[in-house]
Parts: sequence; C-alpha cells; structure tokens
Amino acid sequence: MITLLTDFGEKSINAARSKAWIRKELSDHEIIEISHSIHQNDINEAVYVFNLIIDLLPQGTICFIGVDFDKRLIHKEIIYFEFQGLKIITYNNGFGTLLTNDNNFQFYHLTDFTGFHSEVIIDCFGPQLRELQLGSLSDQPIINNDKLNIKMPLKAVTKGEMLQGQIIFIDSQDTCYTNISKSAFDQFVEKSSFQIVLSRHERISKIWSQLEITEGGSTYCYFNAVGNLTISVHRGSAKRLYGLSRGHNLLIEKV
Repeated sequence: MITLLTDFGEKSINAARSKAWIRKELSDHEIIEISHSIHQNDINEAVYVFNLIIDLLPQGTICFIGVDFDKRLIHKEIIYFEFQGLKIITYNNGFGTLLTNDNNFQFYHLTDFTGFHSEVIIDCFGPQLRELQLGSLSDQPIINNDKLNIKMPLKAVTKGEMLQGQIIFIDSQDTCYTNISKSAFDQFVEKSSFQIVLSRHERISKIWSQLEITEGGSTYCYFNAVGNLTISVHRGSAKRLYGLSRGHNLLIEKV
C-alpha cells in the first residue's frame, strides 16, 4: 500500500498526475490518499493529520509525504525512515523529527532533489522507492545531525491559572483540532473546575466522552482518537461560530 499526504490541493492536477503515475509504474500497490489539503509549508499540520490515521495503516505501508517548505533548496535531501512499521519517504523538512520526536533516529539520505515540488512523487519519491526495492537499506547513508532539519513540536503551555494551546488543523466539517493533549489537560485541571474559552462570550465547562445525537447546533469538546482536544459543532461549523482559525490560541481557565 502507498499513502499520499501532500499540499498539492484536493482539486490540483498534480494530485491526479501523482496517482496516475503510481497506477502506471507501481501498479502492484494500492493507493490511499490521506489528504492533499495540507497548507503549504505547514509541517506541523502534516504531522498532526498523519498521526490521526497512523494507527490504522497496515505494517509495511509506504508513505509519501509531499509537503513543501521554505528552505528546500538548503535542505535538499530526500530522506527515508521506518516508524511503527511504516516506510516513509519525504523531504528533509522536519517531518521526521516531529513525528518520531527523536533527533537521533535513523534517517537515511536517499538522494537530493531540487526539481519542481509539484512533480516530486513522479520524479523523485516513486523512482527512489523502486531503487529501495531493488537494493539494500544498508547501502543508504544515514543523514548526519548537522544536515538534519530539526523541528520542535508545538506543545500546550501552562501560564498561571491558564493552559494555552493552539488549533493545528481544521477539517472539511470545520471541526477544530488542538495540540492540547489529555495528559496535559488532566495535569493542569486536576480536580478543579475549568472553562474552555471559545470566544469572548462563549465558554464550555464539559468534556464529552461520546457525542450525543441532537437536532444540530450543539458544541462538543472531546479528546479525539490520538488524545488531543477537539471542538466540534453538530451539523454546524466551530470555525465560523467561534471565529476560530489555524494557529488560534485556545485557553483553558481554572475556575
């Protein structure tokens, strides 16, 4: 199986070209398109979305992560690494260090690429996969730390009586996903009462363990499959209702 996670755009011809090339040149592989709607250069969003599906991917799945970044001509290496049984090919864009949370992880340097980002799967990732399948991983050099693009994860922080996180991802239903983990939330709240500040005039003081069926318009705050706080409006838009956006600082207060 090959998965595709890119910033090409859902309606981009580049997404269709990449899929068609895989069908033609790597026809024995099934394709799953995770998303082509990652915002350009947003590696944090790419890792967040990937983590939402990683537990359901079969062992041995090959993952192409095609998300461009500002310093691609400086960090021009294409890297390969294996994580939780998955085989991942991507740019040296910080995705690997964010996903593994380990700068000393073994990241293999496959080749350099300075071509058009829109053609990276066709011109680079796909051909490099074929090379890997024909050769041995031990033949590939491990990229040195001084060349590794290291990114630090965005974590929720405690400021006095407040826990501050960020909205990292908003899906097509305008559900807002934050980087506030359940463990960070539990450690902050302990046994105190709390309020999740959604807007100047709107606060919620409940975490739902399951969504209740309503006529629509109800707001739910819950921990998603990977344990991060999520804000959803049943048959509505959390993004529009509360004026939320990617990068928005979300506060939780003790009361």
